[in-house]
Amino acid sequence: VAQLNFNLGSTLSDLRALCIQEVESRVEEESRERTEAIRQLEARVKRVCQSLQAETQRVARKQAEDTDFRDRWDDQLGSLDDRLSEKVSGALRRLDELGSRVQDVERASREAE
Repeated sequence: VAQLNFNLGSTLSDLRALCIQEVESRVEEESRERTEAIRQLEARVKRVCQSLQAETQRVARKQAEDTDFRDRWDDQLGSLDDRLSEKVSGALRRLDELGSRVQDVERASREAE
């Protein structure tokens, strides 16, 4: 019986050691798997961040180009507006001059009669 108790104790001790070893092995394997999953997620996040940064820079460049275009367009429209105003003012002056000449001619015509 003493020998049986000793053998049983030894077997239980061995079983306990094997269980501990198995649990440690599983924990280590899960830790490696989680570490790899975290590494892959970090790599994905880095790629997404780089993509977002590139897109942000592209949008900023496009906005700057659009702003430059609008500024140039506004300048050109302003210049055209100024030139058109000058031409209209000049045409109105000439019409006034012609109107004055017509009146002078009509007056001279009446005086001549």
